[in-house]
Amino acid sequence: MRVRLSYTTEVEEVLKETALLFGNLSHTIEEAIKTYNDITTNLKDDEFNPKTFHEDVSKFRQNLAKIDIRSLELEEIITGYSDYHRAPQEFLPETLQEPEISEMVNESSPFVATEESEVMDD
Repeated sequence: MRVRLSYTTEVEEVLKETALLFGNLSHTIEEAIKTYNDITTNLKDDEFNPKTFHEDVSKFRQNLAKIDIRSLELEEIITGYSDYHRAPQEFLPETLQEPEISEMVNESSPFVATEESEVMDD
């Protein structure tokens, strides 16, 4: 069963994070290449084993599917990243815009001085 993970990062870190995700594919790619070589060897062998062939082809296809799915996910990340950089800031949804510091401070916070605040003398 596959689940979708989601997390946030700074815009400047998107390419670095994407590279890490892509790098995580190296084991799957290596395994697919090894399985490919095993299939080729089996096909050329005088003692061809059909059962091993079917098992290896299934394993190979599963690895290719993993690679394909991850590649698609990485494309989606980069498309979003590219769209973000092409869009003028005023047209970005509020969730993608950097909040102003003044917007982040809750006016009812006890740490925010208001005109009504009294200064206590010791």
